[in-house]
Amino acid sequence: MAKRIGLTVLLLALLGGPGYFVYLKYWSGQRVVLAPVGADLRPIAVVLAPEMDPVRVIMHWRYDTLVIQQSFQNRYTAALVRNGQLIARSEFSVSAPSGDKTPATSSSAAILDARINEAGEYVFTLAEPSKPALDLHDIEIEFQRNAVDPPLAALWGGIGLAVIAALFVARAPGASSRAN
Repeated sequence: MAKRIGLTVLLLALLGGPGYFVYLKYWSGQRVVLAPVGADLRPIAVVLAPEMDPVRVIMHWRYDTLVIQQSFQNRYTAALVRNGQLIARSEFSVSAPSGDKTPATSSSAAILDARINEAGEYVFTLAEPSKPALDLHDIEIEFQRNAVDPPLAALWGGIGLAVIAALFVARAPGASSRAN
């Protein structure tokens, strides 16, 4: 019985901590625009307004692999500009682990959060400062309005509770078997 309770608490801790954090980071906002950037990483014009605050930008991509012999990492710079004035900027990396044998892999990352003070047209740019090590394709940029910033306390609280629950499960009667 104690083991079952520990496992239930462990599951709830993971859903309530890290699960809630990921949910807020990627799905809390409402999609405004989903636009392809193409292989040449062309700029995207988007109309934004203060009532959309905060705006989150998420990048979706795919890469093909047979077997990746070494880890790869592409570096990018994302920027949101209005009338030549920089509103928000971020630098981030996209990587593929070595040993990946998946024929096609898709992924997403929240790459930029911005506060919008003035309604109008904004331009989003994505740049690769160096030659890419990994060939990404089908790159799409998603703009979400009214995105919620995930509280770090929920993440760390859930992880802490998960550790306590895991210790509870490990110490429960019948959790380990000893050979005589």
